Amino acid sequence: MMRPLYLAPGIDWQVSLDDGPSLHISAEGRARSLIQISKLSRVVSPVRVRWESKALIACLRSGVPVLFSDTRGETVGWCFGSRKRESTLSGLLRIAVGEPEGEDWITTWARAAARREIVATLRIAGLPDRGAGAPLGPPAARSRLCNWHRDRLGQSVGPWLSSLDPYVSAIVAEELLENIGAPDLIAHPFPGLHLGSVFAGLLEWRIHRILNELSRLDLQRSPPSRWAASGVEAHGTVLRLAIGALLGSLETVLRSRVG
Repeated sequence: MMRPLYLAPGIDWQVSLDDGPSLHISAEGRARSLIQISKLSRVVSPVRVRWESKALIACLRSGVPVLFSDTRGETVGWCFGSRKRESTLSGLLRIAVGEPEGEDWITTWARAAARREIVATLRIAGLPDRGAGAPLGPPAARSRLCNWHRDRLGQSVGPWLSSLDPYVSAIVAEELLENIGAPDLIAHPFPGLHLGSVFAGLLEWRIHRILNELSRLDLQRSPPSRWAASGVEAHGTVLRLAIGALLGSLETVLRSRVG
């Protein structure tokens, strides 16, 4: 069974390559772990982890995406290996890349998709999706949701939000690689446009739905990163379905444009 690998932040992990091939994971004061790369679906790694280059390359050759996050939980890098197989969506994206309006097709689709995600998430929270008669934009919607979480839980949920982000982004990386199969189309098909970041941004609103299950007891007994890892795994199927629906929507839009 394939499973993700989450390297906990704040620990000086070292990752090297062992026979198998396997990842040899160690840290001072901790028992070493050996994990077969063939059993990994994705890896989330803090930037402070010391990776042996051979270990990272072995992951990429096996099609295991590795996502790096900083101390604030923000994604700083996506590593994908090469894939020969390309999907129908890949073909449509390659055509779009060659069209003068191709980038605009994708950004227009992303704005519309974000609007749908915002409305759905606000309604699940029982919050109005408009302010002063106008639809709420992302900053206002984000602020309203954060205030709602704070009022419900009695404190800021910033650390929990930040902890959820890299784990959700790792699922995005895995699904995009599986469904598009071409790293060059995921990472900057247009200058300044990274499909991984686009999809992670759309899943931001799903993060608030996961956070809706955080209780005051969770705040007291579980560190943010541990709670986030289990929370994302519990919602893994729903998140994958959401990504699949977004990919299908993008494919429909591109097909209507390129014929």
